[in-house]
Amino acid sequence: MENLFYDANPLVVFVAAIVAYLFGGLWFSPWGIGRLWKDLKTEQEKAAYAADKKKKDAHLWSFVLMIVTSYAITVFINGLAIDGMGQGLMVGALCWAGFMAPAAVNSVLWEKVNARTAAVNAGYQLCAALIMAAISTVWY
Repeated sequence: MENLFYDANPLVVFVAAIVAYLFGGLWFSPWGIGRLWKDLKTEQEKAAYAADKKKKDAHLWSFVLMIVTSYAITVFINGLAIDGMGQGLMVGALCWAGFMAPAAVNSVLWEKVNARTAAVNAGYQLCAALIMAAISTVWY
């Protein structure tokens, strides 16, 4: 248990984060469901998004958060000594169900985020968690 945090290969964490982040670019693009996502945003959300002049910072922070998520998933997979893809994907799905999905539901309940918009975002988070878990499992 003492080596749990040291067993996460930084290259695995970084590659998994990059792949999941790039998948997000596809997910939210016009080739993915970007048009639907834009249409679902409320006028208030659209105004706040358009007023945000720090989009470059948002992308940077989004990627940093993806690295944090990738690290956590990799630590779970390594700590549990997961070596099968099915088990690895289950860890990714449980991370999503236990941490990411509840955050999405809370954004609907407390921040008045459109439920369908939150579902689109949660769908991306599920896919990203599964991608990171798959890469961490294969690389482990």
